[in-house]
Amino acid sequence: MIDEIISEIRAAEEKADQMQKDAYQEGKDIVLQAELEAESIKKNTVLECKEAQKAAAAAAEAKAASKRNDILKKGEQAAKQLIDDKSSAVEQQADSIVQLILDKYKA
Repeated sequence: MIDEIISEIRAAEEKADQMQKDAYQEGKDIVLQAELEAESIKKNTVLECKEAQKAAAAAAEAKAASKRNDILKKGEQAAKQLIDDKSSAVEQQADSIVQLILDKYKA
């Protein structure tokens, strides 16, 4: 009878040891899996950030190009207006000079 109790105690201890080892191994597996998932999430996040950065840069470049074109158009319009204004003034001055020369030599 004592042998049976001792045998049961040893069996219970072995079972407890095995359960402890299994739990420890399961814990290690869970940690390993968590680390792998964390690394995967990190890589995906880095890729998403790079893609977002590229998209933001492309959008900024497109916006800058659009503004550049607007500025160039305004500059061209201003230059044409200035040329038109100055051409008219030059023509008036030229007409005045011609008239002065004609008046001087008519007399």
